[in-house]
Amino acid sequence: AATSTSLLSFSPSTVTFKATGTDWKTPKEVTVTYPRDYTVGEVTKYINVKELGTTVDTTGYGKNTNGDVFLREELVTVTVTDIDTAGFVLTPSAGTISEDGGIFSYAVKLNTIPNSNVVVKPQLPNSKGSLTITPSEITLTPATARTNAETFTVQSTQKDNIDVDEYDPYTIKHLAITSDTDYSVTSLLSTKTPKATVTVTDADTAGFTFSKSVAATENVAVDTLKESGVENSYEYYLRLKTKPVAAVTFTVAEDCAEPDEDVSSSFNNCGVFSIKLNDVEATEHTFVADTDHVTTETALKVTLTIAAYNIGETTSHPPPRNSNLKISVKSGDAKYTPLPSHTLALTIKNSKYVDEIQETIDTQAAENEVTEIKTESGVEVKIPAKAIPKEILDKSDVKIDIS
Repeated sequence: AATSTSLLSFSPSTVTFKATGTDWKTPKEVTVTYPRDYTVGEVTKYINVKELGTTVDTTGYGKNTNGDVFLREELVTVTVTDIDTAGFVLTPSAGTISEDGGIFSYAVKLNTIPNSNVVVKPQLPNSKGSLTITPSEITLTPATARTNAETFTVQSTQKDNIDVDEYDPYTIKHLAITSDTDYSVTSLLSTKTPKATVTVTDADTAGFTFSKSVAATENVAVDTLKESGVENSYEYYLRLKTKPVAAVTFTVAEDCAEPDEDVSSSFNNCGVFSIKLNDVEATEHTFVADTDHVTTETALKVTLTIAAYNIGETTSHPPPRNSNLKISVKSGDAKYTPLPSHTLALTIKNSKYVDEIQETIDTQAAENEVTEIKTESGVEVKIPAKAIPKEILDKSDVKIDIS
């Protein structure tokens, strides 16, 4: 029999002394085994021995300072040396995420079984950037703290819009609220404070967008401008993709294309439109350093205006002409200095110009199949009825050359 023998096992559980010979005085070995209990602290066990089949005489019992009852004369004391160490297990204890919504999860459990619940609360560093952690706390119970880990999830919720080459490491420390002194952590400066490290990588690339929509993310490459009897204006928006560490200056200017071979030299491709930056006639604009120019509110408005076309200046309307708008960049920011220029290819179309129509004219066609046209010399000719669209013929200032 035994007192306070929880978890102990004996091998053999019974020993027999024979009355014959010297067996009765030969010592019998009993192996006592105490399994690992995963709790912190040394253990003392008291074992009482009695003859099989007899009743222990309780009058011979006593108590030790811990209140354990044992048989005075037949007591065996077993001291169990503890090999368990209290500690937090974070798996994994480090991770890398992108600043553009990256997620890192780690699980927390304990090395040993606590004697009460342990509430673990993660604490973000002061320079936390845009990190969030969920949940705000977890509770580890004695029943599952060593075997069932609870998970925290770290997420970067927003880019900082700064193009950098280095990475930002963040150390997440944890407080632990419990009555178990081996696991209580009430100060982030404690050597027992469990830690996880999250490295946030940059997701920004320096650049700019030039587009017809202030919120667009891609550059517009080609566009058509209308030339008519009234002034026409076209708006574009120039916006940075990152926050510069030094001022960034853009030059927005016309880059004239050579006249097309089939365009009369009287129609100049240059100077067809004027340029305004934020409603002011200018060709340069500077985005200041350390300012978030990524937002649509800080976009530069670029306005191209084509003056009203005065027909009195020429005897005909010009055919389509080509020109370019060139956007160049210079900066002390090493990320913006090497950026190439962007060119917007423009086609300027006069609203009253009609492309030349070349059709063989059948002057012998039947009257119900033809359209009659009077030339400048007064000669009436007949052409196929559908050779020239009606909407062209209806224009008052259409000039038709017949040869």
